Amino acid sequence: LPQIIKILSSHSTEGISFLSYFLDTMAMAIGFGYSYRFGYPFTSYGETLFITIQNLIVLFALGVLRREMASYSLLFLLFGVFFASLIMPD
Repeated sequence: LPQIIKILSSHSTEGISFLSYFLDTMAMAIGFGYSYRFGYPFTSYGETLFITIQNLIVLFALGVLRREMASYSLLFLLFGVFFASLIMPD
């Protein structure tokens, strides 16, 4: 949360790698999806959900502040489809 506040207050994303945040978000989403689908208690995987949401906010800020939202939109769409497939029941 502090990083989101710094990004929004400074209106700058200098030094933040989109690819590293995207890969971290994917890893967290996979961990969340796995734990959710196998019925683990929320206390064991809840943190990954919140980190995923936080990373998505940072990625969105990267796209908006770098004025590259059009090119990032496809990745957000693909991530949404991927995430939905992780949490959908069989």
